[in-house]
Amino acid sequence: MRNAYYREIDVHAIEPNPQQPRTVFDEEALAELVRAGSLLKLPDGRLALPSRIPSITGRLDANRDGYGFVIDPEGKKDVFVPAHFLSGAIEGDTVLCHVTGEDARGRREGVVSRVLAHSGNALPGLLIRSEEGPFFR
Repeated sequence: MRNAYYREIDVHAIEPNPQQPRTVFDEEALAELVRAGSLLKLPDGRLALPSRIPSITGRLDANRDGYGFVIDPEGKKDVFVPAHFLSGAIEGDTVLCHVTGEDARGRREGVVSRVLAHSGNALPGLLIRSEEGPFFR
């Protein structure tokens, strides 16, 4: 477009259009963007672009209660990651962790957005032997 003019406007200045649905993205579409790594779901429920959130690459030190800490290779404070934000990472994995802020105790808190390398040390779970055959739980 030649000589196009763009300006920012306040979102409240836009009048609703009854012909257009109120939701631009449904929950399934947002979940897919989070799974693909295009968006991050933050601990407070907000969504963010990964490029806007500081990140570190480090090794995960997992706790048996489910949460973990990403060890900062630069020696800064480790990053606490709640269990539901580990993205499938297990003990010893090298992960990309986005630092989202500090928790109530003053610890750096974050979310694991990607497992870069699995440790290969162990498979978490319990091997159960039954008449049908062995299975993991």
